[in-house]
Amino acid sequence: MSKPALTAERRKELQDKLADTQARVLKNKAACDTLHSQWRLHLLRLSYLLIVVGLYQLQTLVTQCLLDIKHVNEYKTTDHFYSGYQATSIVVQSTMQYLLGLVVAGLITLFLIHTQQEQSASKSPFSSVYYKLINALLPVVLGLHYNRPALGTDYCVDWELSQLADSNTTKGGQSKDGSLPVVVVFHIIVSASYWFMTVQAKQHTANVTLVEQMKEELLSDKDTGTTKTQSKNGTSSNKKKKTKKDK
Repeated sequence: MSKPALTAERRKELQDKLADTQARVLKNKAACDTLHSQWRLHLLRLSYLLIVVGLYQLQTLVTQCLLDIKHVNEYKTTDHFYSGYQATSIVVQSTMQYLLGLVVAGLITLFLIHTQQEQSASKSPFSSVYYKLINALLPVVLGLHYNRPALGTDYCVDWELSQLADSNTTKGGQSKDGSLPVVVVFHIIVSASYWFMTVQAKQHTANVTLVEQMKEELLSDKDTGTTKTQSKNGTSSNKKKKTKKDK
């Protein structure tokens, strides 16, 4: 069953409505894109701050751990001193989760810079190699945090040596393991933000595409109607010519 032909007035009315709808849809899409760009820039600035905080946190923990080792060495004989290599090993083991957290913070910054420069609606930001590396390292950070040895002490050295320092009533820096690295929370915020932005961008793109398809269909109906009218006019003209010849 063929569609009823649209009158010129009705077609003009539909074209005006579609043009108005398209203008509003494009305006909403542009406003949404601007808002997303500003939010991505804000997240990028926060990632710089996260790196600074991570460096400060790491430097504080390393300093405190070195003070612990120094105080413990004061109560040990020369043969049992912690050597430079042993001290370095203890510091690295005690701060490994924060070292990796700092690496993850750097990768998040690179991810935000990459997605800020490359804004494509067809390509998902979660396919970025930086995002995949972040997801690969975060379980390691969490594993180091939750599976760290329980020393029963505030010191980064082992329990026996820190007990030795306590028995002499001298206490060095308190190298506690600390709370969950902020980088994990920030990664969740970034992921949630990008998921919402991706969903909204796809919705706005779908709206624009839908309006464009409706306009194309309306133009197609107009062309079809014009062709049919020309065909009818041609048929009528041929009939008139044939009638004249018969006479």
